[in-house]
Amino acid sequence: MTVRELVGKRGLSLLGCHIMNDESVVFGLSQKTPEQRKAAYWLCGLGVAIVWPLGALLGAMVGKLLPDPETIGLDAVFPAILLALVVPAFKNRTTLIRACSGAVVSLAAVPFAPVGLPVLLSLLGLAARKK
Repeated sequence: MTVRELVGKRGLSLLGCHIMNDESVVFGLSQKTPEQRKAAYWLCGLGVAIVWPLGALLGAMVGKLLPDPETIGLDAVFPAILLALVVPAFKNRTTLIRACSGAVVSLAAVPFAPVGLPVLLSLLGLAARKK
């Protein structure tokens, strides 16, 4: 299944593309049946489209009340959420090794490479441990 199949056809695809984000694609593609994939994509996409701006507004208001977000660990929440979304995709050892290799290459390149290049260099992880 491709992302194109998740967004719908004709007019519906315009809204489907508008709600596309990392989370909706990951949740959609990780489901077993086509119906579950579409439902997960749309539910997550619409949920994020509605809740994200409201959460940002609430966060801005509550954030003014916090002395230092790092003291309570809020700086680690976003990376932890992304990791939780990616881990289920590691269905076999080869995928895990390739992903970790790409991450290591990318992180090692950050201090030396221009902005954006470390992300592209992470693709070198795909060459790790071919079957």
